[in-house]
Amino acid sequence: MRTLDDAIKIYKSFVGKTRAELENPATGAPWLKGKPHNYFDCASAFSYVSGIGRDIYSCGTWVQHFKNEKTWHFTGLPKRGDAVIFSWDGLGMRADGGSHDHIGLVAIDAEPGKDIYYLSADSTDARIVDLHHVPLKFVSGWATIPWAAK
Repeated sequence: MRTLDDAIKIYKSFVGKTRAELENPATGAPWLKGKPHNYFDCASAFSYVSGIGRDIYSCGTWVQHFKNEKTWHFTGLPKRGDAVIFSWDGLGMRADGGSHDHIGLVAIDAEPGKDIYYLSADSTDARIVDLHHVPLKFVSGWATIPWAAK
């Protein structure tokens, strides 16, 4: 398990790089090495960045992992360092995690009525790692991560 600061630093080290740069076997993103093009970037990247030690490559598997670890939440607001699961249907938070379309790392404490800011990898964008923001209605749930101490 990594520290939160280390996880953020790793994400930020890939911000602004193109897919071609990240898929380069010599210098690219470790979570893409040996994987097919458009591999499930968000879930696999979160697995690598968090240092949990497994290659979880599905957001649905992450939801189940968080439920098994009893860290899954679907009420309240996520805070910096939490894992956030998105469902692009816009139905908000729910126990089942919705369609669990995306995962990211919360970069700034969420506030009611404001967008949520998170770091993640995205399978569809030329710059696949970035600081993103979307309305809270797209958050289907979140998990508290037991980051390592500094």
